[in-house]
Amino acid sequence: MNDGGSDLVWQITTVPTATWLVVEPANGSTLSGEASQVILIFDATILEAGIYTTTLEITSNDPDEALIVVPVQLTVVAIGKDVILVTLPFVVKH
Repeated sequence: MNDGGSDLVWQITTVPTATWLVVEPANGSTLSGEASQVILIFDATILEAGIYTTTLEITSNDPDEALIVVPVQLTVVAIGKDVILVTLPFVVKH
């Protein structure tokens, strides 16, 4: 939720780049008093079993929090090709 008095312009990147994670949309603008939905798509089809990590870096024109870093971990297990565990430590609400 954008509780500021002006539009929030933001962009999300993965650092380091993670080909197994797509962020849609990766940038946008959120009107004051509104919220924006971002979808994370995890694609483990070409990954071996293991733990994969990256961070989402959310940059914006917010003078108080111009950068928010969210760690992301994807665990691909060998048992059953469709079993995936995704761990996000928290939900960012701003």
